[in-house]
Amino acid sequence: MADLAYLQLINRGVKRWNQWRQNNASKRPDLSGANLEELNLAGINLVGVNLSGANLKYANLKGAHLRFALLDEADLSYADLSESDLGSALLIQSNLRHACLVKADFCRANLRGANLEGVQGDQTFLIEANLIQANLSRSNLTKAILTEANLQSVNLSYANLTKSDLSFVILSNANLAHANLSKVICLEGQVNDADLTGSNLYCANFQRANFQNSSLHSANMSGGNFGESNFKDADLRGANLKDIRVMNANLYAAKLHDVVEDFAVEQPAMLSEKDNLVEQLPLPATDIVLDGVANPTFTNVQFSLSVSDPSPAVNSQPAALGAEFSAPVEKLEQKIPEGEQIFPFSTVNVDIYLPFSIDWVALASALQRCKDIGCGLLNTNCIEVKTDQRILLRLELDGNANTTSVLKILMQEYEQLQSKETQVLQETNTHQKSTLELLNLHLIEHPLDRLFGLLVASRR
Repeated sequence: MADLAYLQLINRGVKRWNQWRQNNASKRPDLSGANLEELNLAGINLVGVNLSGANLKYANLKGAHLRFALLDEADLSYADLSESDLGSALLIQSNLRHACLVKADFCRANLRGANLEGVQGDQTFLIEANLIQANLSRSNLTKAILTEANLQSVNLSYANLTKSDLSFVILSNANLAHANLSKVICLEGQVNDADLTGSNLYCANFQRANFQNSSLHSANMSGGNFGESNFKDADLRGANLKDIRVMNANLYAAKLHDVVEDFAVEQPAMLSEKDNLVEQLPLPATDIVLDGVANPTFTNVQFSLSVSDPSPAVNSQPAALGAEFSAPVEKLEQKIPEGEQIFPFSTVNVDIYLPFSIDWVALASALQRCKDIGCGLLNTNCIEVKTDQRILLRLELDGNANTTSVLKILMQEYEQLQSKETQVLQETNTHQKSTLELLNLHLIEHPLDRLFGLLVASRR
């Protein structure tokens, strides 16, 4: 319980209180459970004071010094704490509902389980703060600094965190449904198992963040940087992925149904019904794998290449097929992986290594045509960028098919598409021309970002 002498002293005003504190710096006043509702305590020195369970509702604590203060289970609802110093303060289970925290310092404060619903926290400092299981729903934390804060299981639904710094935070199991995270910085944030349904991540920087098992259903991720992030098993259904960056991202088993993307193609891709669309190789994280992509169909082409087939299961001598096609400029090698054998009614995986500059649209269209004509091509099982900048394309063929013949047909279909390119461009209307321009590599820095955009567009 609060000491009566201290209660009488604080009610005499801030000036007298601060003078007494200055002359008695070694004493630690006990104001636990005190009723200080609506008092004007602006600029007061409450450093290290015990205010556990105190009633500070509607109190004016602007610019107050509360560092190391004990405020667990205190009622600070509607209080003015703007520009106050609460560094390392203990606020476990405290009530700060609708309090004003503008430019306040909560660095390393313990706010575990605190109620901060609807707080005004513009430019608030929460560096390394403990906010586990805190309620920050509908709070305003624009331009707040939450670097390395622990926000595990926090409720940030409908909160406004525009332009805030969330780098290295822990947001595991957090509720961020319909939160505004536009233009936030969240480098290497742990956002796994979180709910970001309907959230706004416009132009946000979540590079190397972990979204594993998180729900981003119908989220606006347009313009965001998600390079090297982990989206394994994440739910991206209905999300807006316009102009996002996903270099070296891991989207293994991510759900990408009905995503929104402004990349358009003449013929939509036909992806497998599997949810595992993308898989990343183990560290070092320099490769990206698009796994389970089955027979996409696109148009537009511009390259030719040569093929060699050293597989003894098909031919005893390597067959150089490049001479049969016009102006081969790159070499593409193909082999059957070790241990593969061909049996009646069996399938075989054939690995083809492509140049880094390959045109994905052309290749995907040619693959679809090969399957349509029944030449023995069954599926496209894997597309992977290797560390040496070669691209591995793994095809699943009918075990009875002649590998050389299948590759020859693939190249022929490709060359036919190339010859039609000029005619297609001439017949394209104004809207389609702008779409084709968007697919130009100079607008997207990496071919994998381009491929991801095309795959996403196909799901519309």
